[in-house]
Amino acid sequence: MLTCVLAVSILAASPIRLDTQRVSVGARKVNVQFVRLSLDEYAPDIAWPMAGLGFTDDMAAVAKAARAAVAINGCFFDAYLDTVRKNPNQNLIAGGRLLHIGGTGATLGFDAEGKTRLERVRLQYRGSVRKPNGRESSWYAYRVNHTPTGASYAGYYDRAYGGTVDFDGLKVVVVSGRATHVTRDAVTIPSSGYVLLFGDAEASLQRRFEVGDAVEIGLYVEDGTEEFWRRAVTGIGGGPKLVTRGAVDLRFEEEGFRDPKITSASGARSLVGVDKEGRLVLAVSSGTIREMANLMLALGCLEAMNLDGGASSGLWIEGQGYVRKPGRLLNNLLVLRRR
Repeated sequence: MLTCVLAVSILAASPIRLDTQRVSVGARKVNVQFVRLSLDEYAPDIAWPMAGLGFTDDMAAVAKAARAAVAINGCFFDAYLDTVRKNPNQNLIAGGRLLHIGGTGATLGFDAEGKTRLERVRLQYRGSVRKPNGRESSWYAYRVNHTPTGASYAGYYDRAYGGTVDFDGLKVVVVSGRATHVTRDAVTIPSSGYVLLFGDAEASLQRRFEVGDAVEIGLYVEDGTEEFWRRAVTGIGGGPKLVTRGAVDLRFEEEGFRDPKITSASGARSLVGVDKEGRLVLAVSSGTIREMANLMLALGCLEAMNLDGGASSGLWIEGQGYVRKPGRLLNNLLVLRRR
């Protein structure tokens, strides 16, 4: 009997190419380090510390736990607050659900097919509550997985935040579209549902809920492509937006940025963009925001956005380690995994 042995060679994934260039940005030149990734080969996602959204941790530890091939720091957060939880400042989307709502900046979104949008979009959860007798009213939540800072508050929480909600106000636990608990006591966030929290300055919203009510939830989209954001599976907020359709597009006031550290000063920057071939460009450099806009244009980006910077600026690659190590613990990352 003749035995044939078939040798199968398994090739390791090719290493990620890190490029370093010196680029003219007007009157001077700046150094930039960047990676360019095909969304056919890499899937974007948002990563945050295992303790819950709002906590901070070492960038490499968060990236490794997320099985990232590449990670860059994400949106701005309350880095200077002396609190255990430090709220993110912009929109975050992961797994097709809204993780956090921010009222400033822009958001880069990805759908399941790898299509992208970079828009100054504003998002909100809105829904309805229906009594057993059929009477119906509306509700809204303008915060998601956000630690409240006052009594004027309407928020949504899921397991990304952690295990419990114990802040002042009325909590509504929703499981399978039904209000199972309406209480002022601390509640456990259900694994297959969510918790609504209404502060005492939102008494009108508090009065709309009772145990047994049918509760529906939907995403409200303003100043963005509604059809895209309703199907987006991943989204990272930041700002200001740097490039739109291949041209510099800076609108500080419109996006809510007034701090000179962002609008005019030179500093360490993290940048994300999409080039004409649909590839994702992740970059770290130093300079002013206007210089960074011209830098991303020079790298061939049709759309681009600034991310958190300064001591938050970081880029990490699997097997290579830090390209730039942040000077602080981080709150959220944009990660890319091999498909």
